[in-house]
Amino acid sequence: MAEVKRTVRITTTQNIIAEKTTAEVDYPLRRWSIEITLLDLNGNEMSANIFDKVTYVLHPTFDNPTRNFKKPPFRIEEQGWGEFDMKIIFHLSDKAGEKKINHDLNFKQNKYINDHIFNLPISKPKFARLLLDSGPVPGYDSNGHNISNNTNSSFNNNSINNKIGNPLINNGSSAINNSLADFTTVGEKRKNNTSDLKNKKQKTSASSSSNFNSNNDMYKLTAMKGSVNLEKLANGLTKLTEDELLSVVQMVTDNRTQEMTVNNNTAEGEFTMDLYTFPDALLKSLWEYIKKRTDV
Repeated sequence: MAEVKRTVRITTTQNIIAEKTTAEVDYPLRRWSIEITLLDLNGNEMSANIFDKVTYVLHPTFDNPTRNFKKPPFRIEEQGWGEFDMKIIFHLSDKAGEKKINHDLNFKQNKYINDHIFNLPISKPKFARLLLDSGPVPGYDSNGHNISNNTNSSFNNNSINNKIGNPLINNGSSAINNSLADFTTVGEKRKNNTSDLKNKKQKTSASSSSNFNSNNDMYKLTAMKGSVNLEKLANGLTKLTEDELLSVVQMVTDNRTQEMTVNNNTAEGEFTMDLYTFPDALLKSLWEYIKKRTDV
């Protein structure tokens, strides 16, 4: 079953109720609360709209220890003097299933945060569209349209190929050649396409944007477009995780223009693109995204 990852944040706050004490124990009485949020791709908190209901199973000494909340942020507020472990059950929207975790209620800090990564199914269309608010979902565009013939098809990050148009020496001038060098994003080495550079004489001109350095009759190519080194960009894509690659796919899809060469082969789980056809602004955004997540 195809899945995506999302980060669920549990925020716990507590403080001493100074004006109240309890005769049974020496510990101070405290008021505590818990809220549930979801994190987007940039780590920002957002409404956890992917849950229909959240259930808290408290210590049995509480009245009605099983509490259900149906609206974000699914806030529970109680008071007591003791720390304990509780169970939290997350009921996914569209009857897509449940997720259960154990949560440690403690009084070491006035506020503390616990983040949990959930693997969430995308087989139900309604639930998959809710997931789009927090990040990309394979088989759906940013408008929630199903772009896959099979919503249950898996997303194989080993088969996302990125193609970059290489500026090569052509007819003795610094022109752009439409031949493409392949890059594989995960788990494979970049295919070596240097054979076309052999035995070619270095040519320079004032208008050239391609830089070549001679090394034993081989020329190392630096493919620049605007301020972005496309070769480094493509190499950075190979270092991204599956979730990060999904974000790249979503960025490209959201900013796609008619001039861009992009092919989304959902049947094969492949996403190919010619970086040289991308606008400078999108290339810069992709480069900034990759720089924050990889060593390039």
